[in-house]
Amino acid sequence: LVSAFYALQDTMTPVKVSAAALLINVLLNFILMHPLKIAGLALATSISSTFNLAALYFLLRRRLGPLGGRELCLYGLNALIVAGAAGLSMWVMFYHLLKPFHLLLKLPVSGIISIAVIVVLGRALKVKEAGEILNWMLKRR
Repeated sequence: LVSAFYALQDTMTPVKVSAAALLINVLLNFILMHPLKIAGLALATSISSTFNLAALYFLLRRRLGPLGGRELCLYGLNALIVAGAAGLSMWVMFYHLLKPFHLLLKLPVSGIISIAVIVVLGRALKVKEAGEILNWMLKRR
């Protein structure tokens, strides 16, 4: 989104939004650091980054008109589902199904199965990066 503003010869809008996001990050760090410890810092960073993205998106949309937000959100949701399923499969394989095995076996088997989940589910949900993983792996041989 920053690049889009730069292409429009507007460098100040991203700077102002980033400054606001930085202020939000610092404030949330102080608020969340003590009750949540290091997780509070991560949450503050996630919230301020989300603010930065949303603010830039809405300002750009106001300037240019519709940007395909519905399609973008649907694609993001599909990518989130794929990533969640891959993470869940890794966790189940590593900590439950392959628990009695040695780390040198658990890690690659869990990883390969998670990659398979990404490729299969990603292709089913039309997440193009999932197919790119498979293409990259096939080209490496």
